[in-house]
Order: sequence, then structure tokens, then C-alpha cells
Amino acid sequence: MKLSKPKPRCLHYVWFKSIHVNSLVATLSRFGFESVKSEPKLNSSFLLILFSPIYPFWYRISGLQIIHIHWVAGQFARTRFKSKFARRFFYIWYRFFLLSIRVSGLKLVWTAHNFLPHEPIFRDDRKARQNLISACDAIICFDLQSKEKLIEAFSAQNLTIIAPAEPVVLSNQSVADTRAELGIKGNSLHFLALGHIREYKGPDLFLEAAIQARISGHATVAGSPGEPELMAKLATLSGELTTREIANSLKFSFLSESEFGNLLYSADFLVCPFRRISNSGIVNNAMELGIPLILPDLASLNWVPRASALWYDSKNEVSGLANALKIAEQLSSREIDSMKDSSKNYMKDRSWDNYVSRYIEVYLDML
Repeated sequence: MKLSKPKPRCLHYVWFKSIHVNSLVATLSRFGFESVKSEPKLNSSFLLILFSPIYPFWYRISGLQIIHIHWVAGQFARTRFKSKFARRFFYIWYRFFLLSIRVSGLKLVWTAHNFLPHEPIFRDDRKARQNLISACDAIICFDLQSKEKLIEAFSAQNLTIIAPAEPVVLSNQSVADTRAELGIKGNSLHFLALGHIREYKGPDLFLEAAIQARISGHATVAGSPGEPELMAKLATLSGELTTREIANSLKFSFLSESEFGNLLYSADFLVCPFRRISNSGIVNNAMELGIPLILPDLASLNWVPRASALWYDSKNEVSGLANALKIAEQLSSREIDSMKDSSKNYMKDRSWDNYVSRYIEVYLDML
């Protein structure tokens, strides 16, 4: 893709490691639109937040023209500081950051990966979202429903719908080797819950349902660790699975792109027991590869083809998911192939390169 306008420079303000953002930055640069991801110069996340109102001025002096925010969680507050004072302090600093962007002359873009943060960040996350939306020069959302919801709730303006896509998932070893590392025996079905370990993603519901269903397959939970209480609960549930002779494995660490790919390719079913969700990149990853899904019947997941997943009652989380796991173990190869075809056909018209090209259009329209 060739640009007729001078190259602007964009910074994606994401401190933690993100395969999606890393790939987005790389592809933007490949298309001739120079972009970078923020890289922490300090080891302390609290200090990163403390100095954050200064960053926009430094970015502008460095020649950057656009700052792109993807998520508030992990960027503007330490979730382990839960007192009213801490949340008030982080909120004030967040407002200073947004003010600094405006004063510095940077343009602000936000991708609405979620309507509201899935976990509490400030004392009033709805008000904080309104602050962000009011400060934006452009907002990217993934479907018409999200766009209408943002307009209705926050009077959002300058919205662009870009159908979501994900970069090609890479792996560096065979499925057999990955299954062997996880201890999966023979032809056992591999039920995988993958991604950052967070309460809203329901990894505990998955393990509780595996116990209730007494699955004959192998259950894996993998991803970077979350809150200590949740991690302790998962360890306890894993022990109970082992006691009941239900094969399982836990892999709690940040996953490289190849590790992520190795695990995903090894899955017979991707289990996503969301308590709440707006959209999900990993669901798109699975559909691109034709991996059958197990999903809660949430209205926010209506974009997923019905034939691509086994759906369970989200109001009866554990028993509903347990029943879905039992059904998964009884499906014929023809039924599984039908689920795979549904996903691949849905993703056929989506392209990572087209997705990134639409981002460039948004950037150029702002400048």
C-alpha cells in the first residue's frame, strides 16, 4: 500500500506485551505508516503511571502526531491498590494524562475493545470512559451494535467500524510435541482455555465444569497470571481434578507468539467461559484456524456464527458448561467438521492486511 501523504507517526500506548498490538505496529510500518509501541523505561508500573502526564509532551517533541489507546486496564492504575484514595489518585492522574494529550497537540485514537473495563479500575469507570471518549479525535469499534451503544451511552463522535481480524497465529513445533509437553495421552480431547488469566474470563468456571462433567479429555488453562486469589483458586481446582483422575495442566506465564500458537493448534475445543465480554480476539483466532468453540450464550457474542460453537446457558454457568463439555465428547467427526467449516467460512472475507489498512485510513483522515 502506498501513501500519497507524508508519513505521520503514531504511538500505541500499551505497556504490557500484546501480540495483537505488536503485530499491528509491525504491519503499519510494513505499509509505510511508521508506528511504535510504548516500551517501559522503568521497572515499576506505579512509576510509569506516576510520570504518565509528562509522556505526551515528550512524544510530541519526539515528532509523534497520534497517540492510540487500546485499553485502560493495566495502563492507568494498579489494580492491586483498591482503596478509595488509590482509585481517586489514579483517576486524577488519568485525567491529567488526557489533558496533557490535548495541550501537547497530539491526536487521540481509542479502539473500543470493550464497552467498559471488565474489572473495576477507578471509583467510577463509566465516568472515566466518558472522559476518554470526549477526549478522542477518532474511535474505532468493531460492529454496528457497539457503535450505536457508544453513541447512546456516551454521545460518542467520529466513530469508524472496522471488522475485527487477528494476525496469523504462528507455531514452532508439532501438535504432537505440544500435547506431549502438556501430558495429553493418546487421542484424548484437549479442552483449552487460553489468554490472560482474569476473573471475567471464567477459567475457574471451566475447571469447576470439568469436575462436574467428569470429562475423559484433558483440560488446560494457560496464560499470564492474574490476581493471587484467582490463581490460588485455580491451583486448588487443578488439585481436585487430579484427585478425581481428570487430566489437566496449568501454564501460568506470559506466552510468546509461538507458545500461544503451539497451544492453540493443539486444542480440539477452545473453551471461553466468559462471565462478561464485548468482543474477543482469541475467538477470531480460533475461527480462523477452524477450532470448535464452547461459548456462553451472551448477547455480546451474537456475532459468532451459531454453528461454530457449542453454546451453553450463561445463567447456569457451571452446569451449563459441564453439559457442553459432555456434548463435545460425544460429537461425531462430521459434526466437528461442520463447526470447523462454519468458522472458516465466516472468517474467509476478513483479512489482517485489510484490517490494518483501515486503521491507516482513520489516521490519515485525522491529520
